[in-house]
Amino acid sequence: MKTYFNWFEYNSKRNKEAIKIYNYNLKSKFNYIEKGVYKNVRDIYALPLLLATKINSISSVLDYGGNLLPQSNLLNKIDISKYKFFIYNPFIKKINKRLKFKFEFVKKIEDLKKNKFDLIYFGSSLQYIQSLKKIGGLQFMRKSNYILITHTPISLIKSKNYRENQANVRNLIQNIHSYREITQNLLRDRFDLKFKSINEFKYSGLRKMKKNTHSLNLLFKNKN
Repeated sequence: MKTYFNWFEYNSKRNKEAIKIYNYNLKSKFNYIEKGVYKNVRDIYALPLLLATKINSISSVLDYGGNLLPQSNLLNKIDISKYKFFIYNPFIKKINKRLKFKFEFVKKIEDLKKNKFDLIYFGSSLQYIQSLKKIGGLQFMRKSNYILITHTPISLIKSKNYRENQANVRNLIQNIHSYREITQNLLRDRFDLKFKSINEFKYSGLRKMKKNTHSLNLLFKNKN
């Protein structure tokens, strides 16, 4: 019998972890130090947030496929009261705790179609999406000022997409998209690359990566 990865259970665990980090940050002058690549990824996330900050109004941020973890460890890094975070994830449940930053869980993509976001964040989520064309065609993708992709395996060979088993989790497959597919099908050539960095292979979660595939962090800015 074929089994499937339980995303509801995964996100529930991540949100419980996020609450622990959030409580730590409320009592500490400096942020909680996460393990592995995350301590670097959160800093990368903070920088475009600062770029997207509005002076006299709340900035709107979409965390596509995420949970509370990225936001919970920004508390002691930047002032996140200036943002509202929309966390789109069909496999997430509400939490019974009020937090000192604005957020909203969204389970249906249709509920986001009329929104305009200052920043859209794909934090290790693109590799769990088979096709990027449908997302790229959504109106909020075209209107976003910045798009950030972090700790995501990407092939640098043109049109070289493939699938690979995830090493640290059973019953989970990663879709390795090419850089060209991301710029053409997801971003529709409307964005310029402004920042790039690479992560160590051991943090990719893959059993192996083909030649010219790397775990990357990429920041794009809208050309308009």
